[in-house]
Amino acid sequence: MILRGFRIQMYKCVTDSQWVDVSPLTVLVGKNEAGKTSLLRALHKLNPFKPEPYSMDREWPRGRRQERDERQVVCTARFELADGEIQELAAITDQTMTVKTIDVTRNYAGQLEVLFPTEVFPNKLHPTDIDTICTALPNPQEVVAMDFLKKAQEYLSEVTRLAHEGRFTELAELHNRHIPALQGLYTTGAQRQNEENFVSRYGDKLREISKKLAEAPTIQRKAHEYVIGHLPTFIYMSDYRSFTGTAQLDQVKQRKDRGGLTEEDKTLLTIMELSGLNLDAEVQKGNLPDREQRQYDLDDASETLTNSISDRWKQRRYEVQLRADGQLFYTFVKNQDDPSLIRLEERSKGFQWFFSFDLMFMYESRGTFKNCVILLDEPGLHLHPDAQRDLLKRLEAYAEGNVLIYTSHLPFMIDLQAPERIRVRCISDLLK
Repeated sequence: MILRGFRIQMYKCVTDSQWVDVSPLTVLVGKNEAGKTSLLRALHKLNPFKPEPYSMDREWPRGRRQERDERQVVCTARFELADGEIQELAAITDQTMTVKTIDVTRNYAGQLEVLFPTEVFPNKLHPTDIDTICTALPNPQEVVAMDFLKKAQEYLSEVTRLAHEGRFTELAELHNRHIPALQGLYTTGAQRQNEENFVSRYGDKLREISKKLAEAPTIQRKAHEYVIGHLPTFIYMSDYRSFTGTAQLDQVKQRKDRGGLTEEDKTLLTIMELSGLNLDAEVQKGNLPDREQRQYDLDDASETLTNSISDRWKQRRYEVQLRADGQLFYTFVKNQDDPSLIRLEERSKGFQWFFSFDLMFMYESRGTFKNCVILLDEPGLHLHPDAQRDLLKRLEAYAEGNVLIYTSHLPFMIDLQAPERIRVRCISDLLK
């Protein structure tokens, strides 16, 4: 499925963007505060790598409070189906598919809707009986342990999200994953009875959902899930989001346990995950006297990450070295253009941007570098004009096998030899 256009409605300063056509490489041009970032952020939330819901409190247009409605569609995206996808949908629906494009919407409630041609399915999928069950999911009412409460709330959100997105296969499998995990968090004393009561009620609801799904595996549900499962992953990055490679690991763990990770923490954890390192384990190692074994493990992790980048992203070769002193964690990095091994945050802004995006692209595309919609907000702000021209060429490489949309008001980030890529946006276009 290839993104061919999108429309954003009732999101921050955007009341209706109208349809924005998309080519494999598209630039949104406009002055500051013209709504370019709002377009990208709203589009990103259609199908991000990590779930990121719309927030009516923070994102509904100001001054229109009385119009608030969680059923309001925020993003409508139009996708072109590949020939194989058309054939597979035809097999699922047992109908000839004559259309080559299909629209997918997401509203403030988080519901994903596939707008099939009326001759295939005349009605929308939502609301469903599964949506109704989700409104009656239990909440821990009595006193339970904090760890148990956090995990229960996380699981309740996951159930509702998967139901709203129509990911029914995943939804049916939650009982086998959620219930044992919650049981493993049981505490002692009076709280345990409360926890057991919640798990019993929660398990009953999950079984009810699984039964409903087994009773009515409708063709529309199967077709909906097929389309949702083939949506490209949407990746968003702003120019100021650069990876931080130095941190106090015990402090990062404290923020993670409290649910208060910063953007710097998240990017550090991405580096660690791609390297095969575990935050909790590294915090424990930081309190142990065996520094030799720890550095051996870090050298192995460094080579793991270096090889992964070299194997999967050959256009730019990096070498990474990870170091630690107690709880202080360092990331050193170099590439073929500059062989000096320097701490990541001491590198130039341009270097940090390239390294950050390459790692995030590898992480969120699951190492495939394909079937993504890449959204870049003002890339190249910290680069000089020659480097901006180089970046523009690099974006063309990123767009191979993907769709890439970026915003800019920089003259050297706009290729006037390719006017078909340019979409001019101004705030008056959006406030309609």
